[in-house]
Amino acid sequence: LDSESDSKYSYFVLHSEDLVSDKIHIKFKAIYELAKWVKSNLNDDELCCLARKGTEFLGSHDGTNVNSIKSDKAITSRYGKWKNIIGNNKDLNDKLHSYGKKGLEIFGYEPMRRLPDESFTTDNGYKCILTDKDCNFNIKNPIDFSFDN
Repeated sequence: LDSESDSKYSYFVLHSEDLVSDKIHIKFKAIYELAKWVKSNLNDDELCCLARKGTEFLGSHDGTNVNSIKSDKAITSRYGKWKNIIGNNKDLNDKLHSYGKKGLEIFGYEPMRRLPDESFTTDNGYKCILTDKDCNFNIKNPIDFSFDN
Protein backbone atom coordinates (compact mmCIF):
# COMPACT_ATOMS: atom_id res chain seq x y z
CA LEU A 1 0.00 0.00 0.00
CA ASP A 2 1.15 3.48 -0.70
CA SER A 3 -0.45 6.87 -0.87
CA GLU A 4 0.73 10.21 -2.09
CA SER A 5 -0.56 13.49 -0.77
CA ASP A 6 2.34 15.81 -1.65
CA SER A 7 1.49 16.05 -5.34
CA LYS A 8 -1.20 17.93 -7.21
CA TYR A 9 -3.13 14.69 -7.68
CA SER A 10 -3.97 12.32 -4.88
CA TYR A 11 -3.73 8.61 -5.53
CA PHE A 12 -3.82 5.39 -3.59
CA VAL A 13 -2.06 2.18 -4.55
CA LEU A 14 -3.78 -1.00 -3.46
CA HIS A 15 -2.71 -4.57 -4.19
CA SER A 16 -6.07 -6.26 -4.72
CA GLU A 17 -4.67 -9.61 -3.56
CA ASP A 18 -4.32 -8.09 -0.08
CA LEU A 19 -8.11 -7.80 0.08
CA VAL A 20 -8.54 -11.54 -0.44
CA SER A 21 -5.61 -12.65 1.70
CA ASP A 22 -6.28 -15.48 4.11
CA LYS A 23 -4.07 -13.63 6.61
CA ILE A 24 -6.38 -11.30 8.54
CA HIS A 25 -3.62 -8.83 9.43
CA ILE A 26 -2.80 -8.29 5.73
CA LYS A 27 -6.46 -7.98 4.76
CA PHE A 28 -7.16 -5.66 7.71
CA LYS A 29 -4.23 -3.36 6.88
CA ALA A 30 -5.42 -3.02 3.28
CA ILE A 31 -8.99 -2.26 4.40
CA TYR A 32 -7.80 0.11 7.13
CA GLU A 33 -5.50 2.07 4.80
CA LEU A 34 -8.19 2.31 2.12
CA ALA A 35 -10.80 3.42 4.68
CA LYS A 36 -8.40 6.05 6.00
CA TRP A 37 -7.70 7.32 2.48
CA VAL A 38 -11.40 7.67 1.56
CA LYS A 39 -12.15 9.12 5.02
CA SER A 40 -14.58 6.32 5.90
CA ASN A 41 -16.67 6.76 9.01
CA LEU A 42 -16.33 3.07 9.97
CA ASN A 43 -14.55 2.51 13.27
CA ASP A 44 -11.63 0.13 13.81
CA ASP A 45 -13.87 -2.70 15.08
CA GLU A 46 -16.09 -2.44 12.00
CA LEU A 47 -13.04 -2.45 9.72
CA CYS A 48 -11.69 -5.47 11.58
CA CYS A 49 -15.00 -7.26 11.09
CA LEU A 50 -14.92 -6.43 7.39
CA ALA A 51 -11.50 -8.07 7.26
CA ARG A 52 -12.91 -11.16 8.98
CA LYS A 53 -15.87 -11.33 6.65
CA GLY A 54 -15.67 -13.87 3.85
CA THR A 55 -14.73 -12.87 0.35
CA GLU A 56 -17.30 -12.83 -2.42
CA PHE A 57 -16.49 -13.44 -6.07
CA LEU A 58 -18.16 -10.77 -8.21
CA GLY A 59 -17.17 -11.97 -11.65
CA SER A 60 -14.12 -11.84 -13.84
CA HIS A 61 -12.87 -10.51 -17.13
CA ASP A 62 -12.14 -14.10 -18.16
CA GLY A 63 -15.83 -15.06 -18.15
CA THR A 64 -15.67 -17.25 -15.04
CA ASN A 65 -19.22 -17.90 -13.91
CA VAL A 66 -19.96 -16.31 -10.51
CA ASN A 67 -21.80 -19.46 -9.41
CA SER A 68 -18.75 -21.62 -10.08
CA ILE A 69 -16.73 -19.92 -7.31
CA LYS A 70 -18.08 -21.14 -3.98
CA SER A 71 -15.38 -20.51 -1.38
CA ASP A 72 -12.84 -17.96 -0.16
CA LYS A 73 -10.09 -20.46 -1.01
CA ALA A 74 -11.28 -20.61 -4.61
CA ILE A 75 -11.05 -16.81 -4.77
CA THR A 76 -7.58 -16.54 -3.23
CA SER A 77 -6.35 -19.31 -5.52
CA ARG A 78 -6.97 -16.99 -8.49
CA TYR A 79 -4.01 -14.84 -7.34
CA GLY A 80 -0.31 -15.67 -7.45
CA LYS A 81 -0.52 -18.63 -9.83
CA TRP A 82 2.92 -17.72 -11.18
CA LYS A 83 4.45 -18.67 -7.81
CA ASN A 84 3.23 -22.24 -8.25
CA ILE A 85 4.55 -22.39 -11.81
CA ILE A 86 8.00 -21.21 -10.70
CA GLY A 87 8.21 -23.47 -7.67
CA ASN A 88 11.86 -23.83 -6.70
CA ASN A 89 13.15 -23.18 -10.23
CA LYS A 90 15.58 -20.33 -9.52
CA ASP A 91 16.57 -19.94 -13.18
CA LEU A 92 12.95 -19.50 -14.28
CA ASN A 93 12.31 -17.14 -11.36
CA ASP A 94 15.34 -15.01 -12.32
CA LYS A 95 14.32 -14.90 -16.00
CA LEU A 96 10.72 -13.91 -15.23
CA HIS A 97 11.90 -11.19 -12.87
CA SER A 98 14.46 -9.98 -15.39
CA TYR A 99 11.87 -9.66 -18.18
CA GLY A 100 9.11 -8.34 -15.98
CA LYS A 101 11.18 -6.05 -13.75
CA LYS A 102 9.86 -2.80 -15.21
CA GLY A 103 6.24 -3.90 -14.92
CA LEU A 104 6.88 -5.18 -11.43
CA GLU A 105 8.37 -1.80 -10.52
CA ILE A 106 5.42 0.09 -12.01
CA PHE A 107 2.91 -1.96 -10.04
CA GLY A 108 4.89 -1.98 -6.78
CA TYR A 109 6.05 -5.58 -6.69
CA GLU A 110 9.76 -4.92 -7.23
CA PRO A 111 11.70 -4.52 -5.11
CA MET A 112 9.78 -7.00 -2.98
CA ARG A 113 7.34 -5.10 -0.82
CA ARG A 114 7.27 -5.73 2.88
CA LEU A 115 3.97 -7.21 4.02
CA PRO A 116 2.66 -6.33 7.47
CA ASP A 117 3.37 -8.91 10.14
CA GLU A 118 0.83 -10.19 12.64
CA SER A 119 1.69 -7.40 15.08
CA PHE A 120 0.30 -4.70 12.73
CA THR A 121 -1.56 -1.96 14.59
CA THR A 122 -3.32 1.13 13.27
CA ASP A 123 -2.11 4.69 13.80
CA ASN A 124 -3.94 4.75 17.15
CA GLY A 125 -2.62 1.36 18.32
CA TYR A 126 -5.64 -0.80 17.41
CA LYS A 127 -4.97 -4.44 16.59
CA CYS A 128 -7.58 -6.52 14.75
CA ILE A 129 -8.12 -9.41 17.17
CA LEU A 130 -11.91 -9.76 16.99
CA THR A 131 -13.28 -13.21 16.24
CA ASP A 132 -16.12 -14.20 13.91
CA LYS A 133 -18.32 -14.50 17.02
CA ASP A 134 -17.37 -10.96 18.13
CA CYS A 135 -18.33 -9.61 14.72
CA ASN A 136 -21.54 -11.56 14.22
CA PHE A 137 -21.41 -10.05 10.70
CA ASN A 138 -24.23 -7.63 11.25
CA ILE A 139 -22.28 -4.68 9.86
CA LYS A 140 -24.31 -2.08 8.04
CA ASN A 141 -23.53 -2.00 4.35
CA PRO A 142 -20.28 0.02 4.35
CA ILE A 143 -20.86 1.30 0.85
CA ASP A 144 -24.08 3.08 0.07
CA PHE A 145 -24.55 3.94 -3.59
CA SER A 146 -27.96 5.55 -3.14
CA PHE A 147 -28.35 9.13 -4.23
CA ASP A 148 -30.73 11.75 -2.90
CA ASN A 149 -32.91 13.18 -5.66
